[in-house]
Amino acid sequence: MVVDTNNTSGLFGGTNAGLIAYYTNFDLSTKQQSVSMSFSSDAGRHWSAGPALIGLAIGDPEVFWNSQAGAWNMVIAIVDAGIPKVAIYKSSTMLSWVYQSAFNGTSLSGAVWENPNLFPINLDGNSATPEWVLINGVGDNTTTNRSEMQYWVGSFDGSTFTA
Repeated sequence: MVVDTNNTSGLFGGTNAGLIAYYTNFDLSTKQQSVSMSFSSDAGRHWSAGPALIGLAIGDPEVFWNSQAGAWNMVIAIVDAGIPKVAIYKSSTMLSWVYQSAFNGTSLSGAVWENPNLFPINLDGNSATPEWVLINGVGDNTTTNRSEMQYWVGSFDGSTFTA
């Protein structure tokens, strides 16, 4: 869930702020997952359903404002040609998302990836040049016989994560 402080979505009238929740939606008729959103203008007491935004996602979207890129970013778990990856999307409105890239580093790829997150961290104390950390969960698999977390430290230009 994110706070749309400056109403970049246009959902809240004028300059009013509101909440936007992104989540994985499963369509029973098509058996497909997608990223959907709902929004609230009253601090989460009531919610209105928004549209399905991105189809064929494994899910677990994480949305954040990227001040360096001046845009919103979303990371979601996907499977591309049988390979688990983290897809990166960008938006100026939070309603229309444009695919930027996908990441799959040397990793535990024997199972579904879940709950990705991408965030900056100042490893050397210099906030002007943060490193970026991409983390995600890995479901129970035959390689480890349990669920795992994995992470990479690298750079992120608002479109592509490189470790």
